[in-house]
Amino acid sequence: MTDESFTTDGADMADMALLDPVTVEITVPRDPEAAFIAFTENFNEWWPRASHTISREECTGIKMHPGLGGEIIETARGRAP
Repeated sequence: MTDESFTTDGADMADMALLDPVTVEITVPRDPEAAFIAFTENFNEWWPRASHTISREECTGIKMHPGLGGEIIETARGRAP
């Protein structure tokens, strides 16, 4: 499957409106390494899945692979991983 052929609810990705970027700034009482681990390894716990995923309410999980070139993997009801 290529990006060009991916569809969701019958709409081509090129025809879909892009989501606005999520920009949040907070100060956490952690050193940078511990904060990075908390935000990347626990991505599924804080990411707004209902509004900032392709599958919206059907999203069952989202995972970030940390590090350079890392991916964000979304899983959804009724769709193979």
